[in-house]
Amino acid sequence: MTRSYFSFATAVFLAAGSFTQAGAVTEFHGGGVVGNYSGCEAYGYLPTDGSALVGRYRPGGLPGNSPTNDTISLSYNTYAFHLTIPSGWSYGTPVQVTWFAVVGGGGDAWVPNNVMTVTFQPPPAFTEADSADRFLNFQIDNMDDLAGCSAVFSVFLHQI
Repeated sequence: MTRSYFSFATAVFLAAGSFTQAGAVTEFHGGGVVGNYSGCEAYGYLPTDGSALVGRYRPGGLPGNSPTNDTISLSYNTYAFHLTIPSGWSYGTPVQVTWFAVVGGGGDAWVPNNVMTVTFQPPPAFTEADSADRFLNFQIDNMDDLAGCSAVFSVFLHQI
C-alpha cells in the first residue's frame, strides 16, 4: 500500500511539473482557511476546528487551462486534495465535483462514494474586482468523501 501511494504521488508531482513547464497555464496561488465544519464530528472534525491552507485555482476557459473545467487544489494539515468542477458555476448554486483525489494522510485517488458538491458564495465587499486576484469562498458538501460532512473554505489567490 505504501509503495503505490508514493508511486502515485510521485507521478502526480512529476506530471504537474512537466505540464506547467511545457505550456503556459493561467493559474492563481494563495492561502486561506478552512473551518465551520458541520456534520463532521464522527470523522474527527469539530465545528470549532479550523486550519490554514494553501491553494491553487485554474479557471476553465483561460489560456492553457481546460476549456470546460475548473480545478482547485487545497493543501492543509497532512494532505492535499484536488477537485475538478465544470466551469461556468453561479454563486449560490451547488456544482457537482467531477473528479477528486487525495494525496497524503494515507489517501490516494479514488472514485468517491458520495456526491461531493461545491457551492460558491459571493466575495465580500472589501475585495476588489481585479483580474489578477481572486477570492474564493465556498462550501464543500460531503467533503473529503465523508457523508454528511461539510466545511467552508475561504481562499485569497493571486495570478502567477
